[in-house]
Amino acid sequence: MMSENNIIRTVLVGLGRIGWSTHLPALLANPGFKVTAVVDPVHERLTECKNKFGISGFCTLEEALQKEQFDLAVIASPTCFHAEQTITALNSGCHVFCDKPAAMNLQEFLQMKAAAQKNNRILTIFQPMRMDRHNLFLKGLIKSGKLGEIFLIKMTRERFSCRNDWQALRKNGGGMLLNYGSHMVDQANFLLED
Repeated sequence: MMSENNIIRTVLVGLGRIGWSTHLPALLANPGFKVTAVVDPVHERLTECKNKFGISGFCTLEEALQKEQFDLAVIASPTCFHAEQTITALNSGCHVFCDKPAAMNLQEFLQMKAAAQKNNRILTIFQPMRMDRHNLFLKGLIKSGKLGEIFLIKMTRERFSCRNDWQALRKNGGGMLLNYGSHMVDQANFLLED
């Protein structure tokens, strides 16, 4: 399911911090994508997006899928909604680009993966640290062999931040382990190709 001119018709689900400041600008800047709808439960966000970019807004993904067809769903909602929204999009024929952390737990992720396989759709998880220039340099250095055999890598993330949004609450899939820990685990896997 691809539009005739090879433009990827996209729905962005979630106009919060990451959706509005990262995913939407990236999609709008790339001529290969056309954001034809956004989804968010907050009407003011939908109105702002419509006024600023002329993009249709819906309160639920189901409503958007009833009105339009999409090639891709970018899931940028709170983590507690990722599995349900991803599976809905996959079952509707969309490929899915889901923000990290992918799901609340392994069982949810396995359901997402099964839906992608069943529908022959691509499911990918956004891990921005993989494209960080420092990580790319370090990976190249490790692969070059100049450091010899690597037997230990220590990684830390030190900074204080007091969050008071949904990401601070475990019930929403937040907390330090899921929010920042997922970056660290993926970074280690990326560097060591494990």
